[in-house]
Amino acid sequence: MLQTILITHIQNSCVNHKITPNKFKYLALAVSAAFPGESKNIYYIPKPPSSKDSKKNIGPKGQLYQKYQYRIKLFKRTGFFEKQSSEKPSVLNNEPVVNLLSELDPSVDQTKLEEDHKWVQNSYSPYDIFEEKWLSTIHLRLKPLHDNTNLQIHQYLEKYPVYKKEIGATVIRVDFNCLFPGKENVLVTTWPALKNILKVVAVKATAEPQYKTFVDNEFPLFALRDSLNEEEKSLLALRTLPSLFAPLPGKKREKFSRKEIVDDFMLFVPSDNEIEIELKRRDEKLKKSGRQAQPLPVVSGTECPHCAVVFNNYVYNVETPIDALDLCFKLIMVLNAEFSLISNQVWSLIQQHIFKITTPFDAKIPSVEAVASTLGLISSSQ
Repeated sequence: MLQTILITHIQNSCVNHKITPNKFKYLALAVSAAFPGESKNIYYIPKPPSSKDSKKNIGPKGQLYQKYQYRIKLFKRTGFFEKQSSEKPSVLNNEPVVNLLSELDPSVDQTKLEEDHKWVQNSYSPYDIFEEKWLSTIHLRLKPLHDNTNLQIHQYLEKYPVYKKEIGATVIRVDFNCLFPGKENVLVTTWPALKNILKVVAVKATAEPQYKTFVDNEFPLFALRDSLNEEEKSLLALRTLPSLFAPLPGKKREKFSRKEIVDDFMLFVPSDNEIEIELKRRDEKLKKSGRQAQPLPVVSGTECPHCAVVFNNYVYNVETPIDALDLCFKLIMVLNAEFSLISNQVWSLIQQHIFKITTPFDAKIPSVEAVASTLGLISSSQ
């Protein structure tokens, strides 16, 4: 089980799911340090140096390497493992491990695939077996959603019991990592610097009286920004980000205020008791406007906040507000859901300029490009 967790996590964060020998050595040492008495050689033995006298090619050994080899074979057998180019890539690419625009590889055993599909529609444990079958059926599962067929998102989610469990958050990340390899930790690694930039940009923006009035009224933490702890700084930055987008011009019924954009992007409430009340209010507004609910990051409290992602009747608890934003974005992308109309500018910035993911349906929105430039996410020459 430990080998599965480690290899799955590391593979999902690596380009083309390849793990280097040095990474294997590090993992083996880390396990040995965490569990005294466990020899690192149980988990990984490097390939011995080649010898002129040696006729036999001996490869690496160990439990971690065996699990890695098994998963590589699984990727190849299921028909969505990315084929390697003869040229060494110079930059991180955005090629999916599974291409949902293509047809399923005819060499895949269709009978086995259908059996696996039935299995994941009825079970989610033990995890080792579930993960293999879940990965093998990704094309079959997600293609109808991404082909814009009549399959509704709620119908898709209801087909798989795993989504009703906390492990549902894990399989969302697994699918996202297959669709967008190398993007697993983008938001988490980008956020510390972006959080500081948002503070500077917001302070400068308060030179505009209208924005200053808005910030003073809506963000009590802003006045205390120089004395906040890191958690509070993150919360303030998450409120600040959507506030940088002014209402888009258009018909009156389609023009949303800055406050509406901020409130739509993430739900912030003082306590857990108010979450259900606020969610009901949002649902009522959506019904009146004829719009559908979209995945929503939820944060309650400021000290040790409770964080989650809510979508219809599905709730996934996470550790931090950034985890909530990260999981929410990944859920939207995996399910091919639409960004909320009200906060579309904010989500477009996250997709195009933080995760740097492009799709055939992207629109270039001037306000998004302007805010991205202000935050240093693109150069002024672009």
